[in-house]
Amino acid sequence: MEKKMMFLIGVVCILASALVMALSGVTFTGNSIDEMKESYTYTKAICNADNECIDVLVRCENGAVLSLIPVTEFVRFDDSWEDLRDEEQFC
Repeated sequence: MEKKMMFLIGVVCILASALVMALSGVTFTGNSIDEMKESYTYTKAICNADNECIDVLVRCENGAVLSLIPVTEFVRFDDSWEDLRDEEQFC
């Protein structure tokens, strides 16, 4: 009787684990790494030729811009200020 109960508990645990994995989308294939999305968020200053800048929140996913959201008002720097960043692309 004790062996049957242990076997039944083991089967229930395995089935419960399989159900949780199925519902959460966990896979054991090599393709699961390829399916992961590369998403990140950062802030960036965008400036024009008159040294007027605004900070924006940039959301990227798989190398594409999802959104640009302003997080500050425009700021004007004096004429001697130089933007030393060489970043041209967002994502």
